Amino acid sequence: MIEKLQQAGFNRIVIADDVEENILAAQELEKRLPGIAFEFHRRGDVLVAQIPERYKEIDLIITDRQMETPDVGLDVIEAAWSYHLPAFVCSGGYQHRGKPLIRVGPPIKSNLLGKEYIFPEGMTKKDPDMWSMLLEAIIEDTTGKTDSQLKSVLMAKKCGVDIPQKTVGYFARRTAEGCLSGHY
Repeated sequence: MIEKLQQAGFNRIVIADDVEENILAAQELEKRLPGIAFEFHRRGDVLVAQIPERYKEIDLIITDRQMETPDVGLDVIEAAWSYHLPAFVCSGGYQHRGKPLIRVGPPIKSNLLGKEYIFPEGMTKKDPDMWSMLLEAIIEDTTGKTDSQLKSVLMAKKCGVDIPQKTVGYFARRTAEGCLSGHY
């Protein structure tokens, strides 16, 4: 998977989650994926404040939706998109046909768009294997021609979210190229 991440341009990944057990499980990625730099945050507001100064040091952001406030993860996504950073929400606690569901996707305001990934029954964000599977899913999503990031950016703009046209153009161009990774 290291090669796939590098080919997608995801060499520096930031993960934000306020649950200690989830962070500990995600930190296993550092052992499994040497050569990929990971950074972990427990507060979304701190990450939002850092993005304008550090966006060139980040290739991908994965954030929980609810941390210190119910929708701070959405604030993280909006800040990331402002700097053309691929960003996804990974939020637990959903159900699909009575089975636990981890919902992953680019969000707009109070709605998560993109794909829902149903992980094996009993798997949660406290499981290191979930984080590996999540990265595989994100690679698949961001290197294809039908990228959910572009769809979500367009939907957000349509719903009145202030997304600069330059950002829309960026995601459209990257999707057409078949690779979303990288930024200005």
